[in-house]
Amino acid sequence: EGRRQRQRDLAFVYQPDADPNDVVIEPGATEELGRAIPADHPLAAKASLDHADLAGEPRILFSRELEPDTHDRLVRRCAMAGFTPTIAQEADNLQTILGLVALGMGIAFATSAVMDNLHRSGVTYRRFRSPAPTVTTSMALLRCNANPAVQRLRDLVLGRFVGEEVR
Repeated sequence: EGRRQRQRDLAFVYQPDADPNDVVIEPGATEELGRAIPADHPLAAKASLDHADLAGEPRILFSRELEPDTHDRLVRRCAMAGFTPTIAQEADNLQTILGLVALGMGIAFATSAVMDNLHRSGVTYRRFRSPAPTVTTSMALLRCNANPAVQRLRDLVLGRFVGEEVR
């Protein structure tokens, strides 16, 4: 919503389904998704998961208001696997989501970066068997923004400083 009100110069978002007219989307890294599961859950004993393993399990997702495209994409992914997800809880940040998982409130999607680097007591991560769903983290920039600091950050993040010293 802040994007539509022009309150932000640059934001990191999951790749939206369509480019808004006033925003440039710069695709970045694509990651596989897996699952964050309560450590004492029976699914934690499996080395990897199929979508069918997750039918009937309560889900914890990012708030639809925060990430509507990603939220809808994940719900559609469940529908393609043959079930309607039960959304037990929505949250606005990763730490809250993982806390709810640790409390046994449900299971959640987790990116490979989270699974590889963020360890939390009471949470076990499991990857999907191929093909795993993916998300792409992208930069969203206001199309009319001429702020040189924003442009420099964009270039830095995209690795486009060729032979230039970063200060």
